[in-house]
Amino acid sequence: QAANFVNNSIKLTDATMKTVVLTGAATTTTLAFAGTNGTNATAGGGAVNLIDGSALTGSLVVDLTGLTVDNGALGLTVKGGTGKDEVTTANITSVVFGGAGADTFIVASNAGVLPTVTIGDLASGDKVDLAGTIAAAGNLGTAVNVSAATSLATALEIANGSAGTSATSILYWFQFAGNTYLMSDLPTAGPVSGNVDSTDNIVKITGLVDLTGSAFTTAAVVTVA
Repeated sequence: QAANFVNNSIKLTDATMKTVVLTGAATTTTLAFAGTNGTNATAGGGAVNLIDGSALTGSLVVDLTGLTVDNGALGLTVKGGTGKDEVTTANITSVVFGGAGADTFIVASNAGVLPTVTIGDLASGDKVDLAGTIAAAGNLGTAVNVSAATSLATALEIANGSAGTSATSILYWFQFAGNTYLMSDLPTAGPVSGNVDSTDNIVKITGLVDLTGSAFTTAAVVTVA
């Protein structure tokens, strides 16, 4: 352990919590949630809606599992700082900003037929962990053409159908209505891929981000080129 090393670890339990603001210059700040959190989801916004670590100069490691957010009114916004942050999302409506630094977004629990997690500032060097077992590591090709789609749901079906079927997961990406989408199509019923269903991991990326050439591992971890 290096001299002057600082590592803050925080585990929160608070049924009335709405916001969490983190500041400081610790090398790493770890945030997790235990017990009952933000369950006062009253109409108009009562549960957790903001985790703000944008003032941190070190790394933020945050795990959102076990957290109740205000999906009905506000959803959840998470802001990282200038360090190499790591955010483990839950299957809840949320927008995540990594901030500066090469950040890692673990979205393995974001399963379903439509995305619930949005990455607001994905940039070169960031990683997106979609989970799954890929037959071989490689690089993403060009975006799937979904220009015929009239909705996000049909765009997902078009992109998924173009990927074909496989006994292992398939990664693909496309752009629709001004945003970018990255998906890990997990095998089902056979097992084979080829259908959008509740086991698949889908993440929305704000804006038109070119993922061509981004490397991926056999564990479906994509590093943005």
